[in-house]
Amino acid sequence: VRLLEELNIHRLKLVIGASIGGMQAIEWAIQFPQRVERVVSIGAAPLQAMGLGLNHLQRQMIQLDPAWKGGRYLPGQPPRMGLASPPARRSSTLARSKSRWSLTSSI
Repeated sequence: VRLLEELNIHRLKLVIGASIGGMQAIEWAIQFPQRVERVVSIGAAPLQAMGLGLNHLQRQMIQLDPAWKGGRYLPGQPPRMGLASPPARRSSTLARSKSRWSLTSSI
């Protein structure tokens, strides 16, 4: 929102995103309905408990990176580990090892 204000943009005609970007587009429409006219969300769907847990783990791995600084990376100082860290790789392996049934069945 701060960027839109800085650019003197009061309303977006369309916010489009895929996957997590689609979730972000929906979030913008919910949080700032006066700023978002329409949303196209591609491949963003409600998650079961397992998906929510894995998303949380992935966010934690990104934020635990020593270079995180709230996502404000300095030039020449990109993320050091993030999703490449051993715990993140383990959570990714866990996600791939789950059966189709366990990821789609309700709890």
